[in-house]
Amino acid sequence: MENFPYSTCKKYLLTLCSILVFSGVFSQNMHIEGTVIDTNSNSGIQYVKTILVNLRDSVITAHQTTDKNGQFRFDNIPIDTFRMIVEHPRYETREFYFFGTADNNLFSLDGIILSDRGKKIEEITIFAYKDPVYYKGDTLVYVADSFKTRPNAVVEDLLKRLPGITVESDGSIKNQGKNVSRVYVDGDEFFGSDATLATKNLAASSVETVQVYETTLPDSDVTDEKVQVIDLKLKDEAKKGYFGEASFGTDFSRFYEGKLLANNFNKKQKVSVYFLSGNTTKSSLSWSDANQYGITQGNAYNYNSETDSWEVNDNFMNTDDGFPLVFKSGVYYTDQVTKKLKVGANYSYSDYRKQTEETSRSTFFLPDTTYSNHTNNRTNTHFRHHEVNMNFKYDIDSSQFITFDPKFNYSTRDNNNSLQSDFLNSTGTLTRNASNTNTSESDATNIKTKLGYTKNFKKEKRQLRVLNNFVYDQSNTESGLLYTDYFAQTGLTENGIDQKKNGDKTILSNVFSIAYVEPISKKLKLEFTYELFNSTNIRHSRSYNNQNGVYDNLDSLTSGDFKSIKFQNRLGASLFYDFKKHTFGFGVFGRNVSIDNQNHFLNTTINQNETNLLPKFTYQFRINQNSSLRINSQTTSVLPGIELLQPIQDNSNPNSILTGNQNLRPNYAINTNVNYNTYNPLSGGYFYGGFYSEYGFNQFISTINYDAIGRIESSYQNGNTLNYLGTYGGGAIPLIKQVFTLDPNFGYSYGNRYSFINGERNALTTHNLETGLSLELYTDVIEFSVGGSYTLGQNLNSISPELNLTNHIYGLNSDLRVYLPWKMELATDFNYNNYNNLSEEFNINTFIWNASIEQNLGKNKNWTISAQAHDILNQNTRISRTAVANRVTDSRTAIIARYFMFSLSYKFNSTFKKTTNTDTNEEGQ
Repeated sequence: MENFPYSTCKKYLLTLCSILVFSGVFSQNMHIEGTVIDTNSNSGIQYVKTILVNLRDSVITAHQTTDKNGQFRFDNIPIDTFRMIVEHPRYETREFYFFGTADNNLFSLDGIILSDRGKKIEEITIFAYKDPVYYKGDTLVYVADSFKTRPNAVVEDLLKRLPGITVESDGSIKNQGKNVSRVYVDGDEFFGSDATLATKNLAASSVETVQVYETTLPDSDVTDEKVQVIDLKLKDEAKKGYFGEASFGTDFSRFYEGKLLANNFNKKQKVSVYFLSGNTTKSSLSWSDANQYGITQGNAYNYNSETDSWEVNDNFMNTDDGFPLVFKSGVYYTDQVTKKLKVGANYSYSDYRKQTEETSRSTFFLPDTTYSNHTNNRTNTHFRHHEVNMNFKYDIDSSQFITFDPKFNYSTRDNNNSLQSDFLNSTGTLTRNASNTNTSESDATNIKTKLGYTKNFKKEKRQLRVLNNFVYDQSNTESGLLYTDYFAQTGLTENGIDQKKNGDKTILSNVFSIAYVEPISKKLKLEFTYELFNSTNIRHSRSYNNQNGVYDNLDSLTSGDFKSIKFQNRLGASLFYDFKKHTFGFGVFGRNVSIDNQNHFLNTTINQNETNLLPKFTYQFRINQNSSLRINSQTTSVLPGIELLQPIQDNSNPNSILTGNQNLRPNYAINTNVNYNTYNPLSGGYFYGGFYSEYGFNQFISTINYDAIGRIESSYQNGNTLNYLGTYGGGAIPLIKQVFTLDPNFGYSYGNRYSFINGERNALTTHNLETGLSLELYTDVIEFSVGGSYTLGQNLNSISPELNLTNHIYGLNSDLRVYLPWKMELATDFNYNNYNNLSEEFNINTFIWNASIEQNLGKNKNWTISAQAHDILNQNTRISRTAVANRVTDSRTAIIARYFMFSLSYKFNSTFKKTTNTDTNEEGQ
């Protein structure tokens, strides 16, 4: 709120109204609400007249009197400029002015105070957003210039200063403790889906406001949970320009990191080219740049349950472990060709190589004995990937548009894996050694097209969506297997396998869906959905044994020809009711799935036909603008795949063989999530907490049988079980506003899994507790954080009390960065972990200490030279524990340890502005 003399405001209003008189917006409406209070009784004033006058023609648009709580509300007012008169016989009249736009149409005036009659008011109030933090509807808005940042700061530096928003050390962003899934610039992705291209390269001075809200992703079901989004609204002068960076680092021996980014953009067009390469797990291969490379945790292929397709995944490699070598280059282009047509295209080429070495100790607990398995696993992987993505959006008119998104991927992968396993009995004596080598070469082609149509009707919220998604997925693989068993007691080598294998896979699938939303009233709406899914999945596999140096002896046990034909019809209806602060959603989806699984090699067929109801429920209680409670509950059902019903026997690890069970039924699970969060936008304090659970009917439960030498043969059967439940919470307690913050967090989960071990039912119960507390200090000169954590893991197993194990991990970490007055930055951080109650050689302490010094050069600090020391004490390693069925495994993965890096980088950015001690700003480069 701001107050001005009446005469000044009158001139201002007349000028502004003349501009707005011809700019009506017809697709949205304004909403104005408020409360008039009596400061003496601190209660609402009833029967206060509120009159809304259109300034364009001085016509009264609406009027009403306040209720017993002093509240009033104007809904569905056409967007325009209005004067609101608030009057009561006992009080002085007040006036408010509203300047509505498509982006500024929700106004809340809680706490209007009317002065007693006789107290002359020489001013009027113009309702405009001037506070550094305010709400616009459900959107939280930060005014960027209200938060001081260093000269030439980038958006990431600005985000660190905003209360409630945290930027983790790996570059990921959270709002009120929840992960931010998307970062937009002016409502659109900025050079693709990689948020860090915007946060790490755009100048903070180019941002007008930072808007935070929740939304559902495109093509999501209306009952799907919303995700957090940050939208950076740029100043007009910053909506065109360029930015980029060139950097190179080396230790002059083994390691290097290189990056070149160049980007040009304006309101209509964006072009980006990039080149990235390195062989370290930090710096240019940190979280932010790893996203630019397309490197995250995962596998070479992702299974898409919607299309029943194993799709090539460019994000398969995890650079947190092993020894990587990465190269990636590409170009991104998007253009608003006409007012109606927007096109985009990008191409990328990736070449990933990685060597990994993992040592593990597994203990197996049986009803009558115990044995262990010590393994050493070495893997060399080389993955090459070409990807072309295009997208077209055509606006037929203001109410309907068409989208078309074709994608093409081609990849090759070479893999060499060597596994050495030592089997020891209960006394620790070696019984046998297994040597297993797998090699493979594969290529894969994936084509995917998505065609969509959306129609918004004249009636608000009435909508029609039509989508068709087609997938073609094909791959070929040639592999080799060489396996032997050495028995220590007899000195004999047996069970030898020497095979060459080849296989191919082809998937054709199509999903057609249609959704229609019908608003019954202002508070009630219905959505109807229909989906038709069909797919054909063909897989051929042949294994040939070595016979006299020639691989021509077909092994029928590990060969097969499968064809799976699937049809699914899914029909659903969802009802949503929005009443004041409460929103209810309930949907019921009926599904029929028919699958023919044909094994042409054995001339058998397994038919599946399943019909079930899948209800969903959502509830949201908007306690106030800063607090909310959400409850989501949904059901899912998955049919067992051919690999569980009648798989081709996979002998790539002869010590663990999976067989099929043709009597498996579909599973059925109920998932529930409860989340509460509250936030104080002025202090930056917040709290979040929640609960989650899953209960499964007919879950796929493993049946494991061990032979005399410890080999495993497993299959699956159905059973009911509580899979897991848990709770979590955390927040921020500002001790000194925007400077010093206390951040606590906790999490607890309970899991319950059943299995059958050599015919005996086994229940594995797990308890996991994670707690942490950190202190953060943020000023213009120093950024400092220190925190501690404690993790408790407990496994309780019904089959053997020896499997009732508890382990502890104590952690301590700190991060310090100091900005010196000579354009110099000093930084150091450490991470200490203490592992307890693991296998003997895994109970270690690690202290990972890093440090760096940076010197910024040039008029605008665009040049940077730096020296970094990583893992100064040479202790870097990765320890983990997993518990499955009757097996507990502790593992250690070799990763890059101590090294030093010297780097030079240059940033160029047309949106950087040089800040001086004067009142003028000069454009910098």
